[in-house]
Amino acid sequence: MTQRPGPATQSTALASNRRLILNVLRCKGEMTRQEICDASGLSPAATARITSALEGERLIERTTKVTSTGGRPAWRYRFTAEGRFLIGLRVRRNGCRGILLKVESVTGEEILEATKECARLLVQKGKELGMGPVSVGVSVPAPVDKEGFVSKGREIDWSGVAIREILEEVTGLPVHAENDANALVCSELYPGYAPDSLAALILDHGIGLGMLCNGTLVRGANSRAGEMQHFNAFMRAFTPEAEVDGGIPYFVSNLLAIDLQDEVAAPIRLWKRSVEPGDKWGRDLSQLLDILAAMIEATITLMDPERIVLGDFHPDHQERIISDIRSRLNHILPEPRLDISRKGADAVLFGAAMLASQLVDLQSI
Repeated sequence: MTQRPGPATQSTALASNRRLILNVLRCKGEMTRQEICDASGLSPAATARITSALEGERLIERTTKVTSTGGRPAWRYRFTAEGRFLIGLRVRRNGCRGILLKVESVTGEEILEATKECARLLVQKGKELGMGPVSVGVSVPAPVDKEGFVSKGREIDWSGVAIREILEEVTGLPVHAENDANALVCSELYPGYAPDSLAALILDHGIGLGMLCNGTLVRGANSRAGEMQHFNAFMRAFTPEAEVDGGIPYFVSNLLAIDLQDEVAAPIRLWKRSVEPGDKWGRDLSQLLDILAAMIEATITLMDPERIVLGDFHPDHQERIISDIRSRLNHILPEPRLDISRKGADAVLFGAAMLASQLVDLQSI
């Protein structure tokens, strides 16, 4: 049973005020003490004492001096958490990559072992570089529920794997497990930019959509929101006599003669084939881009996001894909804003680490 917290003491009030100032700086970006005071509701004296202490602990730092009309010049402060580290892990069919933020496998078991080893190595490296990691974020190319259990996905056989519990045992740290498209959308958030509505589309080994509505990730009742690879793109897929799956993985696998049991049907393969001499894949690529544009149009219709971010595909194809998709959406007014992910190839890793930061008190990050 959860117990109701007791009355606040001087120490708990101080911790709460410290946390408040750190959250203000982390969400709003650089601010002066007066701006922090106004945003937090704390008194000028309390704000001055706490910012001085946080600066001494290297949790915040001074950036620029602001000209004052009277008295001493004011400084702007920003959140830094210098010397602290977060870990982001990204699980994929061919292994696991990781990022410490300031391995090749075939079976699900081998991928899991590679993921555990990657986590161990990053924790060790973090301890060598500073005060050590304080939390871990891991992204998975499959639905992940709020308890950290992975559902069946096409890319890795991890159905029912309790990835959060497993990595917490390995690292001794709190772990946040998330779908990779959700991690991608979170990678776009940064101090001073926290949009109410944002969408991010993964275009690599499958199709995934991450959605942020009212500042909150949309996961759905079964944590399967955004599983766009199941989008039935062909009208014939809805007819009683249909003999084919209408989803994008089957479309690409049939096109490239890839067995789904042996190889993940990935749009990235079509991007690569499309630049072969003679461009014999041009018509099929056009059809796939039509499907992606339809997905984006459906996303715009349903959630009207401030931006739609495209990520997780090779930089060589970015300009062409963005241009071709925009041309298919030129009838939509106002014109939707399509962008490439800010963090490039490491966007999902960065997003996983950012999600991990929610597990710990900002004073310990």
